[in-house]
Amino acid sequence: MGPCKPRNVAALENLAIAVEDGGRIAQAAALYEAALRLAPASQRLSSLGKLELQLGRTAAGAARFREALRLTPSDARTYYDFARSTELYDSDDDALSLFDASQRLAARQWRAAMG
Repeated sequence: MGPCKPRNVAALENLAIAVEDGGRIAQAAALYEAALRLAPASQRLSSLGKLELQLGRTAAGAARFREALRLTPSDARTYYDFARSTELYDSDDDALSLFDASQRLAARQWRAAMG
């Protein structure tokens, strides 16, 4: 990270997004890691998982997504993000089961919201 070391989670996340948009994936991953040290959260873990997979660190990426799912086991979006990232950077076979879980959860959540 250079001389600027933000200690604000929102600042770290915004910086990570900007750095990622600029194509500096490894630096964005380091910023998400710093944000996670300050405040673990499912969405941050998912974002870091995507970056890890892009960097070819499939075991680390999968571990981040699994940790996110441990924090929010019924979050259809996390399953979807894990599935999509796995499909793009790792294994289509694993992606199919994750997509299935995502769809089941999303349908259950939709039915619950509709009463």
